[in-house]
Amino acid sequence: LSSFLYGCVIGEDVCLIKRISQGKRIYVSGKGTFREVYSMLLGEENIVLLDDDTCSRMMVSGAILVKRIYDACNRRNYVLGKIERERVIAIVRDAEKENFVESIQALYEGGIRLAEITFDRSGKKSTQETAALIKMLVEKFGDDMCIGAGTVTRAEEVFAAFESGASYIISPNCDPDIILLTRKLGLVSMPAAYTATEIAAAIKYGADYVKLFPADQVSEEYVKAIRAPLSDAKLFAVGGVNADNAGKFFEMGFCGIGVGSNLYDKKLIKEKKFDALRVLASKYSRLSKSTD
Repeated sequence: LSSFLYGCVIGEDVCLIKRISQGKRIYVSGKGTFREVYSMLLGEENIVLLDDDTCSRMMVSGAILVKRIYDACNRRNYVLGKIERERVIAIVRDAEKENFVESIQALYEGGIRLAEITFDRSGKKSTQETAALIKMLVEKFGDDMCIGAGTVTRAEEVFAAFESGASYIISPNCDPDIILLTRKLGLVSMPAAYTATEIAAAIKYGADYVKLFPADQVSEEYVKAIRAPLSDAKLFAVGGVNADNAGKFFEMGFCGIGVGSNLYDKKLIKEKKFDALRVLASKYSRLSKSTD
């Protein structure tokens, strides 16, 4: 029985490490038989063995990581409850440091309690720069505003968001590895999907919510047809959502909406018209409450 249980644990570890490392170098600590077993299973050509002193430091780092995952798992229900209540996620794309905190503060004062800071696919902004923006907001707002990471398509982005204190991970696609990793770290998962097959797959792999994207391309009849067999799917409408059609999406059965430039208005931000931004945010906040 002991051998069987050890085999299960090691097998799960090896599968997860291989998915995360994606062929990159793997550093192995530990002593004796365990180190030999892991080295053999992971492939000796990818392995770097660490000395005992380094092993000790790594164990401390590992213990800290386990504690952070434990805390994130305990916080999951709070985050899920916040998303269920607030229902409007501000999508912050291509954010610049100038006026950044002031603009999010205006959204908060207008009633927005969820904000997604997106990773940059163009290469203009590094993963670390985006992670720093997430951390900045987490430190400023604490539990008053739940900050998530968006446009997450790679494992390194999931880890960067986790390290920065993000509460949820939102993707533009449905990638099982990203969903599984997100859940293993104790974070809330929201991948994107469009068809019934994609939505069902997202739920199968552990997604908490599914972003129906682009939402402005679907009809009320389409959403009704999707929800009939997949009534357990918690759908967010993202793509083309604005103050004029937001109420309609709630009426169609979406449990929430994600709003980009129609809420995080860069023109208002550049001109430092934070009062106008606050008023705009309040429109979406009122809509989400009036359609409960």
